[in-house]
Amino acid sequence: MASQKLTRREFLKKSVAAAAGTLAAGPLISAGCAPQAPTPVPPTPTTVKPKELVLAIQDFAHDAMKPVLKAWEDRTGHKVRLESGPATGTEMVTRYAPAFSAGTSPVDVFSDTDDSSLTFMRAGWLEPLDDVISQETWDDFPEGFKSHIETWHSYEGKKYRVPHEFAISYFWRRKDWFDEKNLKPPQTWDEFVSIGKEFTEDKVWGTLEALIKPGLMYVYLAYITAQTGGKIFEFDEATATAFQFVYDLIYTHKIMPETAMSQDYTMINDEYMKDRVAMMRQWPYFWSVTRENEAWYRTVAATGG
Repeated sequence: MASQKLTRREFLKKSVAAAAGTLAAGPLISAGCAPQAPTPVPPTPTTVKPKELVLAIQDFAHDAMKPVLKAWEDRTGHKVRLESGPATGTEMVTRYAPAFSAGTSPVDVFSDTDDSSLTFMRAGWLEPLDDVISQETWDDFPEGFKSHIETWHSYEGKKYRVPHEFAISYFWRRKDWFDEKNLKPPQTWDEFVSIGKEFTEDKVWGTLEALIKPGLMYVYLAYITAQTGGKIFEFDEATATAFQFVYDLIYTHKIMPETAMSQDYTMINDEYMKDRVAMMRQWPYFWSVTRENEAWYRTVAATGG
């Protein structure tokens, strides 16, 4: 197993759990997972004593992971015990940092967050994946992923994490309100600000974002910095421009409330559906959230929102 190289497609089918078996003797490995239906693989002999490996990932992914892990267990003779993993970077650090710093680990593989993984990589607490996953695997990722892997999943030329999804932020707006004012969706930062001011004059926040520290604020700052072409870890001029824009949304233009810095995604979703926000960036899942609020959705949909 230690010398086996996997293509990306094989890796995704067999799951990151395969890496757990290979690197069980190491201190720790950080990786994501891509739950898919497993391809049947005939069992192969192994001289490695069977082990129980701990995989920590959020509860919602457990059911999808089980058939993948079962196929790997049947192939290798090892066992995998699923545990509930933390959801935020702060929780990751709180749970794992004391053990990692003491040279131990309660898990063999875990799915970690962008903000916590940076701490773990730089502290030397993770085992790199370079000897487990071949270069062919990394080369097989789409071109757009490669800079992402270099920035978020690597440190000092070694790869420590595997991307397991690609999500695009959506721009949500109250179309009914925009139509009343004969406004089109903003195409530039200047338009974003001017439209936001029109709504704040009506006692509605022009925009809102989940900026609770550290993880969610970091997500938004990275999103804005990407628009300026900045390199957030180098804090170049383009990064400074992005940070200044976020500051100005709150304190100069006053189209975003200062309370955004203590709000998470659930909170801003609630504000939007209480008709207090005109437009906001949010993840695709908000589409389902709006439909679960049936009374609000019927009312807004009836007015073209």
